[in-house]
Amino acid sequence: MNRVSPEQSRAYNKVYHAVKTGKLIKSDVCNKCGRSDKQIEGHHEDYNKPLEILWICQGCHKQLRSDNSPKGEEHYSAKLTEKDVISIRFRYAAKNISQSALAREYGISQPSIHGILHMKTWKHLAGQEKDG
Repeated sequence: MNRVSPEQSRAYNKVYHAVKTGKLIKSDVCNKCGRSDKQIEGHHEDYNKPLEILWICQGCHKQLRSDNSPKGEEHYSAKLTEKDVISIRFRYAAKNISQSALAREYGISQPSIHGILHMKTWKHLAGQEKDG
């Protein structure tokens, strides 16, 4: 379950009441892709401006949140640096070390190493082949 900040909660409540009282009209068309056959949601660029809404479908909303989320070292749960990830990919490609050995060395799980090597995670570093 996603936790909602106090700012988000206040913004959601203001939008809910503004729509309910007719002060804000909810679009039935996605402002991003133009589709009208999907559920439309409100997106806030700034929770301090609660009635400035981008009405978008769930698919566009998910993509927008993903595009804006922290990547790599900036992510709150990152245990590796970008340099570590590049090194892991380089060393494994050179057949110098196993996934299990890399996992032990970096203090993460073997499935995490697998995700790195198969571009399931740290995708933004795709194509970085040199050991840094």
